[in-house]
Amino acid sequence: MKRKYFLLAVLLTSMPLLQQCATRDDINQLHYQIRRLDNKITEMQNNSLDKMQKRQAATTAQVDKLDQDFLQLKSSLEESGHLNRRLIEQTKELDTKLGRMSEEEKARRQAEQERFAREQKEKDLQIAALEAELKNQRQSLQAIEQARLAEMKRKADEAKRRAEEARKAAVAAQQTGPQPVKKIRTSQKKKVFKGSNRPAPSSISKPTPPPPSQQSNSVASGNAQTLYKNGQYRQAYAAFGKIAQSKSGTNEAIEARFMMGESLFALKEYDQAILEYQSIIINSPSSRKAPAAMLRQGTAFQNLNELDTARILFDKILIEYPDSPEAAQAQTKLDKLP
Repeated sequence: MKRKYFLLAVLLTSMPLLQQCATRDDINQLHYQIRRLDNKITEMQNNSLDKMQKRQAATTAQVDKLDQDFLQLKSSLEESGHLNRRLIEQTKELDTKLGRMSEEEKARRQAEQERFAREQKEKDLQIAALEAELKNQRQSLQAIEQARLAEMKRKADEAKRRAEEARKAAVAAQQTGPQPVKKIRTSQKKKVFKGSNRPAPSSISKPTPPPPSQQSNSVASGNAQTLYKNGQYRQAYAAFGKIAQSKSGTNEAIEARFMMGESLFALKEYDQAILEYQSIIINSPSSRKAPAAMLRQGTAFQNLNELDTARILFDKILIEYPDSPEAAQAQTKLDKLP
């Protein structure tokens, strides 16, 4: 606008000069140019105004959008801040809970360790007491076993002594010859007893065993194992006894001693068999026949109805010979005991 007014002022001031120097056509031409220039200025102003308005509208829209984005961002920031504060509070609360749980778990573990230590100490004391009691019981059972074995040996020796006395008496009676003739009345006939036709003395109640020479011949006539298999247990016992004496200190002697016990066992002379087995257990505890001898001892006591002693021997096999075949048999017999 200022420029338009400036041009008009210039034209008005120069009009007289132009009228003096220019023609009518020149003036009209000049007016035409002024109008074109004025239209251009007006058009330029309108275009500038429209652009400015458009720019202003665009700027306003951008500002509004920025305001909306700012508000949205502000809302998001506020929400994030709120969530952050909640997260911080929850974290603090969680830390507190974790700390409390850690302390409780630590206290619980410590109490559990103390309880376990107490229980372990009590168990150790109980085990020690049980071991001491077991040791005492073993000693007592061993003493009882030794006493019973000593008593059985005494009885066996006594029976052997009586049998020997009876055998000597029978031999003496056979070797005395005919007895003196007893005087009788005339109405009675005279009877004379000669040699073996004489009745045996009334004091001898058992059958007279064959003379020692006959026994030796019987033993010599057959093998000890054959005698045992044929059921001739008494002769087998004597034959195995000779082997045990001649092979003393060898495995063959131990086998023979065991078969001596088996022969007596077959004759149901359990007391004597127990003593034969005991000689193997005492003199050869590391031999392979030792657990078998102990097992047969327990069976002999079982047959004698000495169940407590049998149970002791079966338990002893499990303790002293756990890897032997007899251990399984001993366990089976223990399971069947009442």
